[in-house]
Amino acid sequence: MMLFVPYLSKWTFQRMHEQIAGGQRYRPPAVDENAPDLFIPLMGLWSYVLLSCIVLALKHAFKPEVMSSTLYSACFAWGVHWLVAWLVLRSLNVQSVAWSELLAYTGYSFVSISLTIIAGFLAGKWGYYLLGAYGSLCMAVFLVKTLKRVVQLEKGYHSGTDQRSKYVLLGLAVFQFPFAFWMAYRPV
Repeated sequence: MMLFVPYLSKWTFQRMHEQIAGGQRYRPPAVDENAPDLFIPLMGLWSYVLLSCIVLALKHAFKPEVMSSTLYSACFAWGVHWLVAWLVLRSLNVQSVAWSELLAYTGYSFVSISLTIIAGFLAGKWGYYLLGAYGSLCMAVFLVKTLKRVVQLEKGYHSGTDQRSKYVLLGLAVFQFPFAFWMAYRPV
């Protein structure tokens, strides 16, 4: 639900800590609903691949090798998305985010992209554009809120972030729109 309406103020995007010998660590995803895991992004990726192939099959343009090429290109796009987010965090001097957490954060966009493919096929061009814009907006808000929390924890800001952080995170938010539309447009 957090991916589809991230602008609601009821979510805090704060992770739960637990005390262990030698410090603290984050609680696992089974206990903490704000903890990133790779289950949803991987299911979103496979849904994207299968929906792309189904749309091509219904258009009588499917070939078996399309599935592997779609999977490879989606993994490459996910890697580019991860790299952009990693560069954003490195430009803000944030070192504390594990690569797997950032991979999960950037992979959540495949959920909205899969829904955009369905809308584009069922509702046509208007459904594609409306749900694509809404899904991109939701992913942009989700990523900015999540990474803003990470930046604040890393830099020790409690009242807000500096102007540079806001603009860099805004750039990442703007990146969500062409990324999602490019990924969703390919099979439709």
